[in-house]
Amino acid sequence: RGILPGWAAVVVVPAAVLAPVHRDRLLVAGTVIGLPTLGLGGLVDPWETHYAEVAREMLVRRDFLSPWWANEGWFTTKPVLTFWLEAASMWLFGARIGPDEVLAGHAHPEWAVRFPHFALALVGAYLLADGVGRVCGKRAGLFTAIALWTMPGFALLSHQAMTDMPLVG
Repeated sequence: RGILPGWAAVVVVPAAVLAPVHRDRLLVAGTVIGLPTLGLGGLVDPWETHYAEVAREMLVRRDFLSPWWANEGWFTTKPVLTFWLEAASMWLFGARIGPDEVLAGHAHPEWAVRFPHFALALVGAYLLADGVGRVCGKRAGLFTAIALWTMPGFALLSHQAMTDMPLVG
């Protein structure tokens, strides 16, 4: 149970070699491979829970201009875009945000919190593949995207709610 399933290489690599390369297929392949694994584990990194709590506080307080962390007050050490994206995703996917309700619902809050970061990683990989494809050919663009998604750091960041992916993507 890793970030990138073992069957991904069996599906993606032959498709890259044999099939004509279309940008839409790259988005579909990235979504099919990465999206189901977003909520496999809980929020493991201490910062994931911290940032998710700041986003939850934004929703509860209905204040999207002043990041707040319950124990320390104003939280201004990280860019607010991350919290906006996480809060919007929590609201969009119906994650419960009340006291003692976060884990009580059917929605997986870790999935909702990680989704914007995965979407930005997908867009970043798409743009990289498109740029390389325009300069070096479509097949080179696809192989570049495959190489990017198989890099452990990128694969890990695309599946964590960290402030790095908006910058990297």
